[in-house]
Amino acid sequence: MRLLTRYVARGDQSPRDTAPPLDHAAQRIFDLSLDLLCIAELHGRVRRINPAVERTLGWTLDELLVLPWQDLVHPDDRNQVQQTLASIEAPDGPRMNSVPCRFRCRDGSYRSIAWHASAPDQDGLVYAVGRDVTETHHAQAALLASEAMLRASEERLRVVYERAAVGIAVADASGRYEEANPAFCAMLGYSEAELVGREINELTVSEDRTEQTDRLDRLRAGTARVYSLEKRYIRKDGGTMWACVTASVIDGVSGADRRYIAVVEDITERKRAEQALRDSEAQLQQAVKMEAVGRLAGGIAHDFNNLLTVILGYGTFMDGDLPPESRARSDLHEILAAGRRAAELTRQLLAFGRKQILQPRLVNVNETVGGVVVMLRRLIGEDVALTTELADAPSCVLADPGQLVQVLMNLSVNARDAMPNGGTLRLRTKSVTVDGASVPRCRGLVSGDYVSIEVEDTGTGIAPAVLPHIFEPFFTTKAPGSGTGLGLATVYGIVKQSGGFIYADSTPGVGTRFTLLLPRSECDAPPDAATTGEPLLGGSETILLVEDEPATRATIKRMLQRLGYTVHDACDAVDALARLQTLAPRVKLVLTDVVMPGQNGRELGEQIAARWPSLPVLYMSGYMDDEILRRGLIEANTGLLQKPVTPERLASAVRKAVEAS
Repeated sequence: MRLLTRYVARGDQSPRDTAPPLDHAAQRIFDLSLDLLCIAELHGRVRRINPAVERTLGWTLDELLVLPWQDLVHPDDRNQVQQTLASIEAPDGPRMNSVPCRFRCRDGSYRSIAWHASAPDQDGLVYAVGRDVTETHHAQAALLASEAMLRASEERLRVVYERAAVGIAVADASGRYEEANPAFCAMLGYSEAELVGREINELTVSEDRTEQTDRLDRLRAGTARVYSLEKRYIRKDGGTMWACVTASVIDGVSGADRRYIAVVEDITERKRAEQALRDSEAQLQQAVKMEAVGRLAGGIAHDFNNLLTVILGYGTFMDGDLPPESRARSDLHEILAAGRRAAELTRQLLAFGRKQILQPRLVNVNETVGGVVVMLRRLIGEDVALTTELADAPSCVLADPGQLVQVLMNLSVNARDAMPNGGTLRLRTKSVTVDGASVPRCRGLVSGDYVSIEVEDTGTGIAPAVLPHIFEPFFTTKAPGSGTGLGLATVYGIVKQSGGFIYADSTPGVGTRFTLLLPRSECDAPPDAATTGEPLLGGSETILLVEDEPATRATIKRMLQRLGYTVHDACDAVDALARLQTLAPRVKLVLTDVVMPGQNGRELGEQIAARWPSLPVLYMSGYMDDEILRRGLIEANTGLLQKPVTPERLASAVRKAVEAS
């Protein structure tokens, strides 16, 4: 047994142990107590300890008998311990006092001991009971640290909530807002006080409420813990905001106390960008489709023009050969009329495909619009008011004046048809500067100065589903037999071929506005002289005809011969050059098709100019698809005969070409 036990059992005391002896019962309690029991001098050494002290601190009695117990108190706690001892020692001090402190263990660590000490007895001894509260202190420290961390976390959450760039809102079980952070309030333009109590659907665009309600019902029913959707909010100013909403149930509550928290991200700009991308893709697809159809239309028109040259040519021959009283003459006139209508249809196809032959001149847009107005007053009827708003300064463009008039007439007549009960037709001109930002719909339009021509009506308007298709060939909303569907397609082709752009804005029941943009030119250049007059007669000169299509070649040859000309023909450029080796001195004109296999008409003309500079060349073309036409703008000194060829137009063009040489 340890020293203390040994001495007590023998009934005597250690030489250094002057503590009063204990009876047997007291000694048993002293030894068995789980608390730390100690008898010590107030300012000296330990006199007696129980086994609990040795178990807790690791010191033996012999070791403690030679150590001043104050030396075992943690340095940071000694001052407090001394103050407590002083109060106990005072005559009027308390008979019992608490002395909590940290005691050094034998291994050098410290344990927290809550001592309760008596006042000194007549021998100066203090009786103390201690309890190891180290673990309790650790738990308290951990709790304090946890509380501090919780407070810090709450503070961080508060900062995040108040300063977050995204909106955060809390709603109750009925779907009414209870809280809203500053970002969410700023998004919608409300204060938090104005938002609290409002229902979620109250601030949701009506078209999006069904999906919003469905998602919230799933949270209420417990079939979902979180949902995400894109929807539109109604702002305080009446505008709308696209948002991505992620909502979830706040854990720990249920039933009527259930709460929902939502994180709201403003995606309005993203939605606008996506819509702009879709619009751009749709415009690109439309442009590709229109280009493909245009190429097809150009190819078809080329073949049609050759066929119509034969039909109209031989029909004209028959008309001249039949006696006036022939019963077949009326039938033939119907055939010729149908052929001319087919030629007009082909011309419209070429205009849509931007392959027609344009003869541009410097055109004053205000004067052109003024001339159109004079014609329109006889067409639109008295129930349609016609007004104009013309640019103050002269606005000129380089365009085919006849085609420009056709564009304005076509749009104006369409506007009249859209106002069956009357209305207002307004023609407006102005100068504008175009860049990609100002007119984003004008895909591919070169930035620069343009003349804008607007044709606006107050008619029935165009349905949104129809508007993207109005420039497509053969697309029409009119009753069968009321139109070919090529009117706006022709307008589109003429404008595009002239280097411009056209688009439409329309609101059903309000009206439609077509806007044409044509590159602006200086108005100080003198306009080309107009060529007018009666068709010229034939002649007796020798002409070399170059045409690869046999039937077309035979028809045109016969037309020329009937006009009195001597005609030699060639099937291609190689054949023509070979014939000119012997015929050149007698030939007064070479009439050649532009589009031919092998060397085309332009290349043939260049070789003729190099070998026989004084020999004039008159070109024929069924459609514009050759560099000689400079993308539809023929040079002033280039003769050009447009197919289908008729005897009247052939006679006029050939006569002028011969006499100009």
